[in-house]
Amino acid sequence: MKNLEKNFQSLTSKKEQLEKKLSFLNEKHKRELIECRLSYENSLQGLVTNEIRLDLEHTIHSLKQQVIYLQQRIAFLQDELDQYVRVYGHRPFHPTPNAN
Repeated sequence: MKNLEKNFQSLTSKKEQLEKKLSFLNEKHKRELIECRLSYENSLQGLVTNEIRLDLEHTIHSLKQQVIYLQQRIAFLQDELDQYVRVYGHRPFHPTPNAN
């Protein structure tokens, strides 16, 4: 019984140490990301005008929105395909064009 308690205490201690290390690494990672972003912004500051930077940021935002829309569309179509397979027991047949 004492062995189990000692083992439990040892594992609890290791768990706490790992949680502290994980927390430290998370904070370190956040700092590194901030430093990287600041470095990136500083290096870009002299290279592009504010107008171009804003245009690029809008383009990136637009592309992200398109990706989200396409992911939702894929999920919707996948659901429809799954429903079709459940009802008919197979995937729809799509003949392949002749490669002549």
